[in-house]
Amino acid sequence: MRGVHGRVQRVVTIMQFVIANGMFVIPWLTIEAQRPPSVLTADTNAALDTLGHVTGSTRAPLEVIAFVDFVCSLCARFTAESYADLAAEFVETGQVAWRAFPFVMGRFRHSAFAAEAAECAAEQGAFLRMHDVLLERQREWTTALRPTPVFRAIAGSAGLNLARFDDCVATGRMRDRVRANKALAMSLGIYGTPTFVINRRERVLGNVPADWFAAVLRERLGATAPQ
Repeated sequence: MRGVHGRVQRVVTIMQFVIANGMFVIPWLTIEAQRPPSVLTADTNAALDTLGHVTGSTRAPLEVIAFVDFVCSLCARFTAESYADLAAEFVETGQVAWRAFPFVMGRFRHSAFAAEAAECAAEQGAFLRMHDVLLERQREWTTALRPTPVFRAIAGSAGLNLARFDDCVATGRMRDRVRANKALAMSLGIYGTPTFVINRRERVLGNVPADWFAAVLRERLGATAPQ
């Protein structure tokens, strides 16, 4: 009972913190003393494995899945304010595999075009660079009448082969992949961004401060360490 009480107390403390800071933490499954059963089908796990873009070691003991809409201002803030610190402590040290998914919620102008541009950059191994610059220069392309020239300039600044990038965008060959990302997110009950999923079991919603997110990851890493 002491272990259960400790977990309940931690959940209460977390909820008090996030309510005070305008964020939400929702367990994918109930956090209990025993290990809950999986709710993910084989097809869902396969889609998570093949559609996402991984930074860090795929053999890391912990995985964080990040659903991002490139028009989302909170996604831009998280990337600018929190991700670098988390990556330095967890991703670059091989403790966390960070798996990013461009997610088009359907509410924002040019969002689908930006997701396709990021997937076209991924074709050249430059997803993360494109991801970061799209969020950094968010205001520039979201207010443009035609975003494609801005995306092309961003691709050039990221060192992409522009002929290959232009062909990818013009043919729309990443459109099905972007749609598959959205279908996957919706099937998981994800309707807002940024949304993070820890080890495919717990969801963290919103622009979470790096120190708070780091504390959660340290605790999860402690739970996965061999005894």
